[in-house]
Amino acid sequence: MLSKKSKSHLKENKMTALEHLWVAWRLSFECLKMSIATFLHGIMPGFFKHYTSNKIKELHKMFEARNGHIRVGTSSFNRMFD
Repeated sequence: MLSKKSKSHLKENKMTALEHLWVAWRLSFECLKMSIATFLHGIMPGFFKHYTSNKIKELHKMFEARNGHIRVGTSSFNRMFD
């Protein structure tokens, strides 16, 4: 059962609970990849020099384009995970 706040958040973002779960998990996975790349970059500065900063910029642009909302199936959403 979802709380009123959760239902409101889903409605505000025009998502079902499953869509929201999918987006949250995909974003979590992207953050994990950025964390690993940044960790490895700290040890070996020649590797992953721009991966995390480029991914952060990409995520920022995507959120800005959607006014803070992500829609599953949009080209910007799909590009983020290519």
